[in-house]
Amino acid sequence: MMKKKVLAILLVAICTLCLLAGCEKVEGTQAYKKAYKALQETSLTEEGTYKVTEELIIASKEAEYTKPKNIIFMIGDGMGKNIVETTREYYEGALYNGMMAIDLVPQVGWQSTYSADAQVTDSAAGGTALACGYKTSNGTIAMDKFDRKPYKTVLEVAAEKGMSTGIVATKAVTDATPASFTAHVIDRGLQDDIAAQQMQMMQDGDLDLILGGGLNYYKLGANAEVLGKTVDAGASFAVTWEETLEAKLPHIGLYSADYINTYDMTMPTVAEMTEFALEQLSKDKNGFFLMVEGSQIDTKAHANSYFDEVKEMYDFDCAIGVALKFVTMHPDTVLIITADHETGGLHLPMEESENMYSNFFYTTGGHTSIQVPVYAIGYGVEALSGIRENVDVARFIASLMAEEQFGQASKVTELRAGKEAIQLYFDEKTYSWNIPKDEFQLDLGEVANARALHFAVKNTTAEKVHLPMLILKRVAEEFYVEPQVDYMEAGEEMILTYVLPGECWEDGAMGDMQKMTLSYGECPLADWKEFPLGGTYENATFEITEIWITDRGVDQ
Repeated sequence: MMKKKVLAILLVAICTLCLLAGCEKVEGTQAYKKAYKALQETSLTEEGTYKVTEELIIASKEAEYTKPKNIIFMIGDGMGKNIVETTREYYEGALYNGMMAIDLVPQVGWQSTYSADAQVTDSAAGGTALACGYKTSNGTIAMDKFDRKPYKTVLEVAAEKGMSTGIVATKAVTDATPASFTAHVIDRGLQDDIAAQQMQMMQDGDLDLILGGGLNYYKLGANAEVLGKTVDAGASFAVTWEETLEAKLPHIGLYSADYINTYDMTMPTVAEMTEFALEQLSKDKNGFFLMVEGSQIDTKAHANSYFDEVKEMYDFDCAIGVALKFVTMHPDTVLIITADHETGGLHLPMEESENMYSNFFYTTGGHTSIQVPVYAIGYGVEALSGIRENVDVARFIASLMAEEQFGQASKVTELRAGKEAIQLYFDEKTYSWNIPKDEFQLDLGEVANARALHFAVKNTTAEKVHLPMLILKRVAEEFYVEPQVDYMEAGEEMILTYVLPGECWEDGAMGDMQKMTLSYGECPLADWKEFPLGGTYENATFEITEIWITDRGVDQ
């Protein structure tokens, strides 16, 4: 038997009376009420999104966000800062005042993405961190790095609280990111097992909606019988979008054998699937948790297919527009948007040119360790400001559901704080700066399991500048660590993060460090005149006010 959602009789009676009377009480300013009414009358456009409008802008700013009962977690797989920026420029002519939906999300922070065993994560470890609040090894789904115990996911927490739950993806719903919320396996490749676990969750009443690709993992082999049992238990099942639109929850909609062809007009868009999910899940008066993945931003970045990646990012922003409209009209909802990692190392030109699309380039066909943005709107999202660990996002989501003992907290060790700002200046003669140990407030040997070194930095140069690498020197070896972002705008302030190599991740390993240097290389800038993105490093000036280390005690 499918587990039934328990609803309070009084609430049902009140809601029924309101519907019969045609009443709808809208809280907020007059400007918000007017914008709310206008948004009620909008619908999906043929492009697949609620266009950004003046009403949506007003509603998002004027809404009085309250303690949430609904949580929307959107993950752009492989989405870094640069793909967001270049998508905005590419689609400028189709945007309202040049703004994408993601630009209306007011809270923007950053998170590091490294896994328990590697500086560069994969989607399994990255998804597990976002779903479970724990670092794990690459390839592992919602389990510890030793493959011995499962980690509870935020979706499972929501189900325990009586909330409805759902997942949406444009690749197979058994792929690493959606799997991290709905399964526990030692290897992300075990997609048949993942599908079986997802169907068992649906039979148990812990998962109400599955939309995306991956039909083969559900219908072939032993899972065909599991699917039959799931349908017998009360779930509806569809292989076309038309069938889904007529379905009720619990529901499984799988529209392709594996990934969805997002150029196929007969397939649902991620925006359409998101709209359907919100319409259905929001019927639960206990609230809901929905995870939406823009899966193929990553796929196209792996192929270094720029225009395809931009198209996938735009499609994902369309879904963000759908979610943002829902949030502004239901202020008891929190929306969080981030990525599991960046893919491709996309670089954009430093300076504008007549043909900017000939000046970008990718640095890899794989993932990178670049920090990724965290966008949020709703009650309490200020807690996601600044730069954080990816596990902190999951811990915040769990806290919204009153689950305080969730995941593993970061430990921050201050190396330098409360002192006068350090002035850095780089030119043809000065191209590196040693961090003096007498600036630190403790012995580096006291730092255990160091994961990332952070600098509070201001660019005091009159123009955009690229950022130096970090060189760590031991007696017999040196480590070269790239910054998590490429450049800073003139006058910009940020937390500059360097994810330390694995050799520094052990107890007391930092105590062996003889020298820590911010540098533009081992040769003077005169030999570095031409950088692929344009410009030089000459006359770059910075102020550093704070330095600290994130000491990540990975679960043992």
